[in-house]
Formats: sequence, C-alpha cells, structure tokens
Amino acid sequence: FYHIKNLQRDAKKLNVFIQNFLIHGSFSTLDYKKGWSDLDTLVIIKEKSILDYRKLKLFRKLILNLEKYLYKIDPLQHHGFIFITNLDLANYHSAYLPMEVLHNSHSLIKSEKIKINYRRDRKFWRKKLLDIRTLFKNAYKKKVLLHHPYNGIYLKENFRNINTMYQMKFFLSLIMLLPCIYLDAIGKPAYKKNSFKILNNNLKTNDELIKRATHIRSLWPKHEKHPFKNNRIPKWLIKILGKKYFKRAYTLANELLSSIKH
Repeated sequence: FYHIKNLQRDAKKLNVFIQNFLIHGSFSTLDYKKGWSDLDTLVIIKEKSILDYRKLKLFRKLILNLEKYLYKIDPLQHHGFIFITNLDLANYHSAYLPMEVLHNSHSLIKSEKIKINYRRDRKFWRKKLLDIRTLFKNAYKKKVLLHHPYNGIYLKENFRNINTMYQMKFFLSLIMLLPCIYLDAIGKPAYKKNSFKILNNNLKTNDELIKRATHIRSLWPKHEKHPFKNNRIPKWLIKILGKKYFKRAYTLANELLSSIKH
C-alpha cells in the first residue's frame, strides 16, 4: 500500500480539478494478489475543468505524472486511469463501471455520497459478449490474438512466443471477466469475485479455462517476485494453462452467448 498512499497524497492536490478519485476492484476489497492485481480507478473530473482548456491541459500534465504509481503496483498494467466527468453522473451507463463495482469502491480524497442517474442495458452486454466471442474466434482461426500487442508483438496460440506475458495477462484477465459480462447480459449482474460461483448456479458450462485462469492469478505471488522484470511467460503458468487456449476460449464464449435467450 506504499504506492497507493503516495498516489493518495498526490491525488489530493488535484481537488481543484476533480470531484472525486475512486479506487475499485481487488485493492478496494483487499483481495488483491501482489504483482498480479492492477490498480483500478475512476477519476471524476469537474465540469469547470472540462470546459476550460487551460485547466484541462494542466490537469492532463499532472495526472499523467501519477501514472507511475500504477506501473509500480503492476508492471504489466494494461490501462491508465479511467475518467468520467460529473456531467456523466446525470446519465450514467453501466458500461462506465457497473453499480456492483461502485458499491465496493473507496475514495482516496474525500468521503461523500455520489449521486448518479443509473441505467443498465442488457443489449450492450450481449454485444460485449458477442465481440469477445468474435475476438476469440478469430484468434482460434488465425492462431494469434490481435489485441493488446506489446512492442508490436501479439499473443500466439500454444506459446509459440513465450516472451508475451503482458499479452497473456490481458487474455487471462478477459477470461476471468466473462462471468460478469454474461450475468449482466442475462439481467443478473454481480460483483466480479462473486460472479464465478453465480455463473455455475445459473449455467452448467465447461468453465475449466476460467478456473485455470483464477488459479494462475492466485499462485502468481507465490511463484513470481515483485516487480515482475521481464515479459517471459513462466513455465509453471504454461503447465497450468495448457495448450489450445484460443480454441477453448472461443468454445467457452460461444457456449455462454448461445445460452442467452434473445
């Protein structure tokens, strides 16, 4: 929590620009895995900061300087800070961050109730699941996942390039997000860490890939030193995950999507 405390210290200096600075996910609920878990945030920017280009330019400079803390927490971090404005709160879509995530979030800078006009669209989440199935289908056919490259290099099937841990982490994280997306698509949204059990209660599916991904996440602090200093996929991970992971991912996503009644 050393880096989060430093982030909190510096985030408080942004009060003139932002309404709030939330952390959510595993660092908020304290079930993170050191070295694996990234820091998820939601920065709510004030309307007057958005409408004044000089303030917005200065805010951009200051907030980009804080991204260093994200990568100190997780060198394989896949995203920076997530932003919305206080104007978005009046027409807040679950695509920003679902309510289940917000309920489990904490503020780094102030204690206040955040009022939002919330709406949820099952069609959006069905489309999201469809897009993931298409991504996995293309990866299965082409033997390469054309998403989240690192230095122009993509993740390939059957560990054909083992110097792709950044890319592999994105793939495994997407696998672990499937239960949440599916449950939202059927109108039974759930918080991520509860979604795995709820998925099994709603649908009998071959979830071995989800279980392997979560097992890899749980073992990461045991096997890997922090910070992770290279991009090589560890041998123990290869053994747990097994081969033909794109084919198995496509089969899983297709099964989830096919079970939804349109």
